[in-house]
Parts: sequence; structure tokens; C-alpha cells
Amino acid sequence: MSTDFSHAHIPGASRSIAVVRPGASTYPPAVGQWHEWSDQGGLFAVGDAASGPALTTIGHLGLLSRPSIGLLCSVRCPGSLILTTYEFAKKAPQDGAVIIGGFHSPMERTCLATLLARHVPVVYCPARRLNERGIPRAWDGAFAEQRLLVLSPFVESQRRVTRTLARQRNLLIAALSDILFVPYALRGGNTEAVVRMSLHRGKPVCTLHHGENGHLMSIGVRGVALREMLAIAAPKAQSPFPQCGKGLE
Repeated sequence: MSTDFSHAHIPGASRSIAVVRPGASTYPPAVGQWHEWSDQGGLFAVGDAASGPALTTIGHLGLLSRPSIGLLCSVRCPGSLILTTYEFAKKAPQDGAVIIGGFHSPMERTCLATLLARHVPVVYCPARRLNERGIPRAWDGAFAEQRLLVLSPFVESQRRVTRTLARQRNLLIAALSDILFVPYALRGGNTEAVVRMSLHRGKPVCTLHHGENGHLMSIGVRGVALREMLAIAAPKAQSPFPQCGKGLE
């Protein structure tokens, strides 16, 4: 029998870890789809092999039912694109799309702090097992206001971030999001590999329209200006989101 916990029903438990298993009403269907095409190495032995691993969560699972944008970016990113990505975080609407990310690089961590400070809803996916001690107390307000979800499919033994776990986490972000926003992906790097897999699976992908991203636009990623990305994130954006990636031929 599956266990389905919701923090909204547990008074004072905004920082406690809940487990959501395949078959539960709140289990995200996208996790099962991600599991099918990303876990070729049997990384997640715990859980249902057909429909995905058990998830550990802190926060409001209802955020996953809202329109969402996944944010991924290579660690080595041109300065001008970093500044534009900061601008996106500074101007993203509070009542618009949920921003999903791993927020691992310094630039992404700054974006996370900015989004939370501005009360933009966020889903944070660490590339390791979930541990209450790793959750900053500064996030308590966001948990209390149900605008933050921390979610991990990783098990107790997966305590430290590795390249393999980071890639799996990035694929999870792509699967959970309605549209993937990649301000920059290093040519031939892991982020570009996630972009290619996302396009192959029919996921809309956008990048910043810049010469540094020509290799992404050449494979079907849509190049957009900052104002266009903010329009996609707006609360009145059309659903489904505008097609930002036509997929690989």
C-alpha cells in the first residue's frame, strides 16, 4: 500500500520529510516518464521499477500541478548571459510559472536566493538524498507560504553530489517542467546532452538568443530575448506553453 503524505495536513511539519511512493495520488506522473528513459543503469533500485522511485520531499507538492519552467545552465557561462539570467530571476512574476532547478552553480544559487526573496514559487531538486539538516532556516517562510518544494528521488546511500547524480537530477528537472529554459549550455557538455534528450522526448526548450548559443539553436532550441522568456513565465501565458523546441530530426 502506497504512502501519501502532504505537509498541508500536518500542522507544524513544514520542514519534515515526507515520502511519496508510486501509486499515490500526489505522485508526479512526470517522474515515472523520466524514470523510463533516464535510469538505464538501474540507479534507483528502491521503488517501483515500472513507475519510478520513491520521492522524499519537503514543502508543498501542489506546486507540481502549476505551469512550470525548468532552469538549467552550464557552470562555465559567458558573463553577459549570466547577467541576463540574473535579470530573469529579478523579474520573474510571483504569480506566474513555478521555477524548477538544481541551483547548484554559484550563478544558479544566486538566482534561487533572488527568486525566494521575491516570493516566486520554486521547486528545488538537489542531486543527492534529502536531509533536513541541509535545508537553510532562511527557507522557513517559503515553506510556510507553500511556495517552495524540495524534492529528491535519491536514496540514503546517495549522500554526495556526483556527475552521474547531477545528470540524473538535470533530466528530472527537464521531465518535471513544462518548458526547459537553458540560458547557456557548453558545446559537448552535460547540459547540452540533457537538452538533446529533452528535444528527443518532445520537451520544449528555450535558450537566450546569443551567438554563444548558436549550437543549441541549430538543433532545434528556440532562441528568445529576456522579454520573451518573461512573457512565457507570466501568469496569463497560453497553456500549453509556446513551442520552444521543435525536437531533433
